Amino acid sequence: MLSVGLFAALSAGGDALRSAWRAGLAESWQVHGCDFASGLVFVDGRCQRAADVVSPPELLDASAAGFAFGVATSAYQVEGGVREGGRGPSIWDTFSHTPGRIPSGDTGDVACDHFHRFEEDFALLAALGVSTYRMSIAWPRVMPDGRAINREGLRFYHALFDRLLELGIEPLVTLYHWDLPQALEDEGGWRNKSMIVPAFSRYAAAMFTEFGPKVKVWTTFNEPATFVFIASDLGIHAPGRCSHREICAEGDSLREPLLIAHSVLVAHAHAVAALREQSGAGGTCERCRVGMVNCIKLAAPMNASRDADWQAAQWRMESELGIWTDPLYFGDYPRSVVLASGDLLPPFSAEERSLLKGSADYFGLNLYTAQFAAARFSRPNAADMGVMATSSAELNGEEGDLIAQWRETTGAAAGPREPVGEPGPTGWLFAAPGALRTTLNWVAQRYGQRTEVIVTEAGWAGMRESSELPLRIALDDQDRIAFLFEYVRAAVQARVVDGVNVSGFVIWSLLDNFEWNNGFGQRFGLVRVQYDDGLRRLPKASFSWLQRLISNATAQHTGARALLRRTAQRADQSTSAQARTLRASTAMLGALALGTTVAAAALSVRRAARRRAVAMGVADGVGVAEWSDGDEQLARGLLPMCDGTDDPLERMRHSGAD
Repeated sequence: MLSVGLFAALSAGGDALRSAWRAGLAESWQVHGCDFASGLVFVDGRCQRAADVVSPPELLDASAAGFAFGVATSAYQVEGGVREGGRGPSIWDTFSHTPGRIPSGDTGDVACDHFHRFEEDFALLAALGVSTYRMSIAWPRVMPDGRAINREGLRFYHALFDRLLELGIEPLVTLYHWDLPQALEDEGGWRNKSMIVPAFSRYAAAMFTEFGPKVKVWTTFNEPATFVFIASDLGIHAPGRCSHREICAEGDSLREPLLIAHSVLVAHAHAVAALREQSGAGGTCERCRVGMVNCIKLAAPMNASRDADWQAAQWRMESELGIWTDPLYFGDYPRSVVLASGDLLPPFSAEERSLLKGSADYFGLNLYTAQFAAARFSRPNAADMGVMATSSAELNGEEGDLIAQWRETTGAAAGPREPVGEPGPTGWLFAAPGALRTTLNWVAQRYGQRTEVIVTEAGWAGMRESSELPLRIALDDQDRIAFLFEYVRAAVQARVVDGVNVSGFVIWSLLDNFEWNNGFGQRFGLVRVQYDDGLRRLPKASFSWLQRLISNATAQHTGARALLRRTAQRADQSTSAQARTLRASTAMLGALALGTTVAAAALSVRRAARRRAVAMGVADGVGVAEWSDGDEQLARGLLPMCDGTDDPLERMRHSGAD
């Protein structure tokens, strides 16, 4: 029976989620009663201003060495220049110019004018000190009709990549961030698998060939769950298809999303195969790596003492995240998704499964917030299917199907004292840093502890950034600093404490930008864009905070390297027993990691040298004395003090949820 099979499929996963969830809740699920809106975070047992603390303490641990920081944008959201440089129209050009689609009437025609001002924006990147810039290529700029190459578009991106590399910043490049050429949509878009898979594969191969010598880290798709389900289930993203005839002229919310999901995954597999043909020695994309970026609102059980709610939460994780990531690591969909979807989800062929399995060199995770999940056992309706259908899609009498029994709330509370997180101004975004740590643990448990994870997006729409406010208030985004502090800390905790292979943290976004169906109304940038004043760029307080965070980390890394070199030189110049002790200690230091803090390096070597000297029968203190007072002062002196949509239908759907 289907319900029994689905229960069995979710039970083990629910147990794993329980373990990951405990890790995330250990210290950081909530904000400890600190005044989040004022930028306060919980450090050393008390509430302190994140802007004053600067670095989460965990970032000083040796295990955090090499942790990379970056910021992100995407082509349609910042570039503008939609009719320049030979660019063709995209589905977002069409959608944003359709009356009523963007309530504010905003479009991406100009956006932040990054097309003309990228030098200015890259100067901001350099000032920040980030090592990574995540961006996307606009498919219609390089292939206006989705097929033929536009050399002028290629020259634009060559100029971007050249400048980034001159600044020592690595581009992390997305091939598809939702701006499908309109010409391909006119042929059926992602619904037409036989057309779109080879079209995307040719596009990907051309980009790898053209830019492979300059771009070494690639993403095939950004957040397919968003552009598939919000666009073709709710119909409020381009191309705007759904079963709600008051919203969409055409579409099928029940069937189209899963057909599109299948096409996207197969297109990813073929694109990765094209890259790997070029990534070997001597290839045009030598040593290139590729992955997919996925998003999730962590599902937390509404009632943590109820097994069914754990299974409901696991269903959310598998149906919204695992549906995309299981194929990349295991070659097929989660069993729960297959059981629940029936014939709505096309199966992979043997060749497709082979291409998909192992098709991600890293796991890209976008996480902003969390929601509660609860099991519901009553007459089903399509609204209960979450991403699998909407209130306008009929279940056709499948009353016993468990897919209809999972119901999530938007996180107002599981109880009067259990908020999902600190509420923001958007209606969907709650600050829940423990959700990030929990999800990172979930990923490691499901796909292996060695799986590299990059937090490719996390960000905050400020509470006090309205255009009506005085500029000095709008730029003082202490709430964003607190959000980023806590989320960076959660990611580093997952790395340092839990052993998850988290390699970096990318902030959304460098600039305020066009936030899709919300237009310019939500501001996520570290830099304010004055839309009514010539698009002036004004760095916010969070920009300065991130500068200091990265500067501190860089100083620690550089100082540790210098200390390690001096230690090795002293050891090489001596043949004494003390020097042999010091050499052993130096080797131990190197094993810890070059990026450790100078203080941690000095103290580790001093303590190890003392222990080894005693063990060798050398007088206590011999060997340690070779450390100068200057080294000690240097060591002490350098110690510093991962989208959503505000959808009214979704809000109505979940109002009164129990």
